[in-house]
Amino acid sequence: MHDEAVFGHFATRAGAISFARNPRQLGFRGLKVEDEGCGDFELEIDGADTQQQRTSFAAEAAKAGYQVTFEQREEPLQPGKNEVVGVLGSKTTVTAANALAWKLARAGFRYIDVVPSGRRWLVVMPQVPVRNALSIAKEVAQTGFHIQFRHGSG
Repeated sequence: MHDEAVFGHFATRAGAISFARNPRQLGFRGLKVEDEGCGDFELEIDGADTQQQRTSFAAEAAKAGYQVTFEQREEPLQPGKNEVVGVLGSKTTVTAANALAWKLARAGFRYIDVVPSGRRWLVVMPQVPVRNALSIAKEVAQTGFHIQFRHGSG
């Protein structure tokens, strides 16, 4: 299993496939559409496993005009012991949540995910160590965004 570099979350498979055309033409190989369920079709590439790979890939994608995020393989709303979930936004559609994720990525917050929660879509920073929550909250606030931490859903 690999971490994923995510180009975006889309409400339909066709929307994700359509969006993928330009990155493919620009040379991004290995793009695939993953059905995350609940009307979330993610356009992603596997293999962003190290910080060096993520930094390099994010720079390459940004140079091509894309803001990518990175997802770990664990369940985002179920943090481990001494961890919390940072909720950066709650939106009514996956499209609106994706737009927020792109804005956050542009501000440097790339290890985030878009997840369904009831009838809403959350943009979350998963598995935040409790000891880092205050400094992350300050960093998020300095960029004009807000974050609320909560214990997981499980």
